[in-house]
Amino acid sequence: MKYRPEIDGLRALAVTPVILYHAGFEPFGGGYVGVDVFFVISGYLITSIILAELETGTFSLIHFYERRARRILPALFVVLFVCLPFAWFWLPPDSMQTFSESLVATSTFASNVLFWRISGYFDTASELKPLIHTWSLAVEEQYYVFFPLFLMFAWRLGKSWIVGLLLVMFVGSLIIAQSLLATYPSFAFFMLPTRSWELLIGAFIAFYYAQHNIKKHNPVIEQLGSLIGLLLIALAVFIYNDKTPFPGLYALAPTLGAALIIIFATHKTLVGKLLGSKPFVAIGLLSYSAYLWHQPMFAFVREHSLDKPSMYLMGELAVLSFAFAYLSWKYIERPFRNKHRISRYKVFVYGALCSAIFIGVGVMGYLNGGYPNRYTPEQNAYIDYFENKPPKMHYSTVHGIGEKYRDQCNFYDLEKYKSGHETKIPLSSIAPECFTKSNNKNKTVFIWGGSHAQQLYPGLQKYLSSNWNILQVTSSACAPKVSLTSSKINYCNQSNWFALKTIIETKPDVVIIGQANTHDIEVMRQIADTLEEVGIKKVIFTGPTPYWSPNLPTILVDRLLPNIPRYTFIGLNKNSLAVNKDLKTKFLTIHNATYVSITDFFCRTEGCIVYIGEDVKSGITSFDWGHLSPFASEYLAKNILVPAIIENTQLQH
Repeated sequence: MKYRPEIDGLRALAVTPVILYHAGFEPFGGGYVGVDVFFVISGYLITSIILAELETGTFSLIHFYERRARRILPALFVVLFVCLPFAWFWLPPDSMQTFSESLVATSTFASNVLFWRISGYFDTASELKPLIHTWSLAVEEQYYVFFPLFLMFAWRLGKSWIVGLLLVMFVGSLIIAQSLLATYPSFAFFMLPTRSWELLIGAFIAFYYAQHNIKKHNPVIEQLGSLIGLLLIALAVFIYNDKTPFPGLYALAPTLGAALIIIFATHKTLVGKLLGSKPFVAIGLLSYSAYLWHQPMFAFVREHSLDKPSMYLMGELAVLSFAFAYLSWKYIERPFRNKHRISRYKVFVYGALCSAIFIGVGVMGYLNGGYPNRYTPEQNAYIDYFENKPPKMHYSTVHGIGEKYRDQCNFYDLEKYKSGHETKIPLSSIAPECFTKSNNKNKTVFIWGGSHAQQLYPGLQKYLSSNWNILQVTSSACAPKVSLTSSKINYCNQSNWFALKTIIETKPDVVIIGQANTHDIEVMRQIADTLEEVGIKKVIFTGPTPYWSPNLPTILVDRLLPNIPRYTFIGLNKNSLAVNKDLKTKFLTIHNATYVSITDFFCRTEGCIVYIGEDVKSGITSFDWGHLSPFASEYLAKNILVPAIIENTQLQH
């Protein structure tokens, strides 16, 4: 197969946005699509090699898997080995237990299955999982278990039949990916059935070239086609974000972009010259190792930092990942690809031995609960007290968080999430008490938003007088917005539609709105204007709570014990402070709504409050990364929220 430097350059175009996205650089909000570009490249190159060998009768499964082992395993195992001491010294038991699971899953190329099962709204942030990026390796290797076998058995049918069958698989995979975005988004993102169509795009290009050799195109078409391909990838990188429904139809932009570049970019085109240049080719050669190194570095630094790492530091780590990539490429990847230096027998033996070791280490770490003996009895007592992982969700269960937050007013299917089957399909209904006023109460407050609106209920329920109705439509991770249509496939759209419908019907005295992030001032202005139009006299928006990284209980255990201060900046995400400051300024232009700064209430010059009262455990202000504890909710309501609600509130008659 003829070497094409622009393909290595395309690898650079794939890996760089992924790394910058994981580093947290906001302009690269869609940088994750680099993985989709990798899928197309892989499908093209591997299929080209298989087809060439099938044509000459030299294809061998054992030889194919030897090539994959030489390519994938050595650098991967080195990265896993280097991760172990950092995990041991820096990860708390719950994170260590998850890391141990991921060691087993990565070593067996099943990490996509693991992260599908444990990912979700309440789960530890993905950015803190050192091996979450290995899901894409698992998808590829699962694909290459079946794909060569399919080609071998179908070869006698002829290429036309094979392409036809692959086309059916392609269409089926794309349809499944698109349809599952609403019902099972985690499955759609991580699993082979919803990703195989991307690898098949590369396979179709390989079949095209196998039929026509390297077909020459009109120079104008080559220039235009390759430029369009580059534009499609760039648009996806810079326009997409975490809210983009993905994969599915949105993944067509980066994958078709990659396909156009592979087909049309040559050494004579502008895109071909760019991607074939020495800097792009050099980065492309390091792309696999860079992809392996970057996420563990980012995750461990984020886990261990006293504060959210600066973008300057993350940029340095991104550059450092390429330095490590160069070393592993030169001293690990290249030697293991040399058949004369390392035999097939050694490759398989070393691969099996390392896999067994990492599986064993992972199983031990999981069964030992993440090695809690690394911590003092006092630290473990705090860890046990605040343990809140699904499906048991110990802290929430013991302290009745669901009841105190009123889960019955949530359109998000929490039970499916807890069982590992997260879905966006809304519940068919919520409890009547969430939207029905009591006739013997003459005032009403309506709580609208996400879980950061749910957290307001315990305090309001305790400190609002008994003649107040408290209605509530609050669905996990849903930013409130004006939605005029219901939805059977998106619980947030359904929740917002139902909330506005209920407000119009019940005409509450006060509407109070809360959310975790994406505080868009124009959306908030639209909500305020809409509520004014339907006759609501008082609208209150609550700002962000103090956000902690990774979460406040972990900060207590790892940083603050035994002398826990009342206030601290340690582990505080300063971005929440900046968001609050920005919102206060922008709200000066909104005259039909009030802004309540939760951050200003809980924070002062020496930091944000860690606990209220005398007991740290019962008085902690947040039991996770940013949700108020019931005790903190009551503290907020008594001192600032209830006064804001009842001040000059008109009675309904």
